[in-house]
Amino acid sequence: MSDTSKTNITYCFLHIPKTAGSTFRLHLEKHFSTEERLPVYYVEEFHNLVSNTPEYFSERADIDSYLSSLSTEQKDKIKCIYGHQVYYGIHRHFEGEFRYVTFMREPIKRNISAFNFYHHSFITNPKEPAWNKSRNYRDSWQWISETLTKDGAFITFDEWTNNTEWSNFVLKFLEHRNFITVDTNKDTNLVDPFKQFYFVGVVDNFTVDSMFLYHELGIHKFFPDQNIAQKRHDIVFSRKNFIAKNSLDIMLYEAAVSHNITFKKRHRFTHYMKICLVWMCKMRYQIGAIVSLNSLYRLSAVCKKHSNLYTGFISVFKK
Repeated sequence: MSDTSKTNITYCFLHIPKTAGSTFRLHLEKHFSTEERLPVYYVEEFHNLVSNTPEYFSERADIDSYLSSLSTEQKDKIKCIYGHQVYYGIHRHFEGEFRYVTFMREPIKRNISAFNFYHHSFITNPKEPAWNKSRNYRDSWQWISETLTKDGAFITFDEWTNNTEWSNFVLKFLEHRNFITVDTNKDTNLVDPFKQFYFVGVVDNFTVDSMFLYHELGIHKFFPDQNIAQKRHDIVFSRKNFIAKNSLDIMLYEAAVSHNITFKKRHRFTHYMKICLVWMCKMRYQIGAIVSLNSLYRLSAVCKKHSNLYTGFISVFKK
């Protein structure tokens, strides 16, 4: 049982692919019990609390149907929902405060990471345990085979960029999940694309931003980064072509950074004090590795920049 059960806030984490979501997800799964969390992925199983069996979601209607089947008591126990298939509107199944959160990543970095991931998945997926359990898992591999290979070989990154499936991927990902409405004839519709989110983290600030959310969720034990590409391929590509094909995703990322900065300015004191509290816990529970001094110095520099109280605390501590 987590120590957040006394609150009536449900957190809903939209896991955008290749945005450090697997690391954040691991912390949710290690901290919350089966009754307190609900993963919503089409290629991974969840535990059905009604039938007490592992099952798979195949479409959004399945998620709605399952949540409708839960009792009020069962839904009240759920503290976090997370996954690729989180959509805006899932909150209508719950009473009390509901907060959507997500992480965004610089588009070129995210696409290179996704490219490497799918390249690796094309080779390894048929060997995974889920291959025989999930039709969506097999369909995903078949889709990779049909759209991302040529004559049995994986496509180049420039070919990936020119594929309409991947251009402005994040924008389409959010639109399909009802977080934004896109008029493809207008670029100016990205005025406030994250208005439905309580907090939007940025992967370049993942240590700081994730620790803030860990505190909000009551998480005080920490684990290594997950889902790091097993093999990185040397990639040569046209940056100009990428920017031309992904202009809306670039605008979206810039809006995410702005949203992140605005949130921190609005909650400056509490935000950075919470980070400091969780940071101290993280030092106690660091697993299997020596903490990088450079990482600590960078984190401390960020806190000093935005918090006079933290700066004063460090000054007293040095004395």
